[in-house]
Amino acid sequence: MPHSRIWRTEAMADEAFLEEVAGFLDLFDLSPLPTTLVGADDGLPAPTSSEAVTASTFIADPDGAVPSDRKKTKSKRLKPKRDDTSCAREIQKAKDRKRRNEYRAQQKLERESLQCRVGELSAELDQVRSTKAITGEGKDDLELPVSVWQTIAMQQRDVRLASEAQQRQLQTSVGVRAALIEELGGLVRKRLNGGELVENLGLDNASYRQKRVQLEPTDTAIFETYLCGLNSAYAETDEVFRACGMDAMPDDAVNSKQRWEPDVKVGCFQSAMKQMMPFNFKQTCQSLWQLAYLLHRQEDRELYYGLGDPDNTVAFKFRITSRQTSGRIVSVVQRTVVRRFVASDRMVITWRSFTEGEGLFAGMHYDETGWCAVKPSATPLAAGATIETYIRIAPMHFDCMAPPGPAVEQFTDLVLHAETEDTTVVMEQLEKLLLTNA
Repeated sequence: MPHSRIWRTEAMADEAFLEEVAGFLDLFDLSPLPTTLVGADDGLPAPTSSEAVTASTFIADPDGAVPSDRKKTKSKRLKPKRDDTSCAREIQKAKDRKRRNEYRAQQKLERESLQCRVGELSAELDQVRSTKAITGEGKDDLELPVSVWQTIAMQQRDVRLASEAQQRQLQTSVGVRAALIEELGGLVRKRLNGGELVENLGLDNASYRQKRVQLEPTDTAIFETYLCGLNSAYAETDEVFRACGMDAMPDDAVNSKQRWEPDVKVGCFQSAMKQMMPFNFKQTCQSLWQLAYLLHRQEDRELYYGLGDPDNTVAFKFRITSRQTSGRIVSVVQRTVVRRFVASDRMVITWRSFTEGEGLFAGMHYDETGWCAVKPSATPLAAGATIETYIRIAPMHFDCMAPPGPAVEQFTDLVLHAETEDTTVVMEQLEKLLLTNA
């Protein structure tokens, strides 16, 4: 390791230099230092002449024995064997040697510590280099900032692409809605013209009902538009039930009847109903979804197959005819889209319907939105399921038609009667189906 060899060479050179300096100083006698400086490095006061003599006496006798002359008399002053200057010089040289030895020892310890540290760091450096050589990382210190900027740029690019895609999707949706509005306008004008011809020519009932129901481009646009609104309708389930007072209704109602109440502020009809079924919750959910297809409506029935989730979504179109008290036959065409949302403790069925009048009712339309929730019974002792239903029907009459008042009332009665009939048939078939499967 190159660093370790350099440190060892420098340490050996320093040690050799210090030894040469120490030998050089031992060969020559240093000039005596001032008495004020002697012992200053050790933090001791400068020795007096008498103390120096005493020290020289003890230094001359290394075994620590007290001289015989001192034992005989204490008052007799000892004569120094050497003068005071020579003793002070010897003491100073001894202290200098001690300091040099301590300094060399300290330097040696520091060198050894640094050499150990150099060895450790060299080993770590070799390990890091070997690791980077294996993984291929750390080729350039500038790669990290560049990589960060690349990541930020890629994120911003993804956000921009997502925004552009969303913008294109919104533009497509706007185009689809505009085409739907245009097609609906053309359909209304077509129906109005056809209705007037039938009215004036006085054709029979078969001709009055016009051609059989077939799926047209307008139907596809209506189905797709209503499909997009079912998810938002499901999100409003709890709020709608709370607004209509569903929680305040009794949970033990068995044969509740549907009633329509006009909402003057909104200009629509609404119906809220709660019914308890003494059957298993899951079985009730499965049976109710089978009946959501409204299979009892078979007149000129057509199914729409362009669905994204066919297991939980169904769309169909059919005609409803009715004979008035005057003997005249009237009809409407209804397009319906139904979707179910299943959770662990609840199943919600939402639907949207577009009812279009024919003949006498040309130019009259109704838009319907419904919610039906099935959940386990809230009564602890009653093992069953509770069905909560809320339906809202709003008129969509065109001003250009200016239909007469009696015709509007007859059209409204026909639509509400058909909805009540659907609810009654579904509940009766549900009870029979549950009894059969029980």
